[in-house]
Amino acid sequence: LLFFGCSEPYVLEFIPQEKDTELSPIHMEIDTRLPIDENGYPLLYLNPNTYQTLHRVSGVLKRDGEPVNVVKVGWWSNHYWEYDGFEVPIVNSSSYSNEDGEVNTMIGVVHSMVNDTITIYYGYYDDWTSEETYGDFQIIIK
Repeated sequence: LLFFGCSEPYVLEFIPQEKDTELSPIHMEIDTRLPIDENGYPLLYLNPNTYQTLHRVSGVLKRDGEPVNVVKVGWWSNHYWEYDGFEVPIVNSSSYSNEDGEVNTMIGVVHSMVNDTITIYYGYYDDWTSEETYGDFQIIIK
């Protein structure tokens, strides 16, 4: 099959645009989905019928009030538990934001942590601004 035409060829011109104003940083709002005590700390109550209590922690990544998609968030903690001679982290190590900017991680705590205050750290990198952001929050284990 062969096509011929008499029109001018299509030419794509590159017209430089003025550089956009500087991008605002990405902010993450954490939602522990837990009750808050009188001092402002989230409380995670252990399940007395299981060895490990699992709980989902959520966050939303936004830039200028708009959700940010596909940002990898790293998670870690100052606590761990031991199983068969191995250290088991209490928090999943990473997640990606979805189109609504939502990120989630799971924490798994055990009974030896009763009355401990765990710190969960997070960090992410903004490819557009080349900025790293780190933060943390605490949860009291009851």
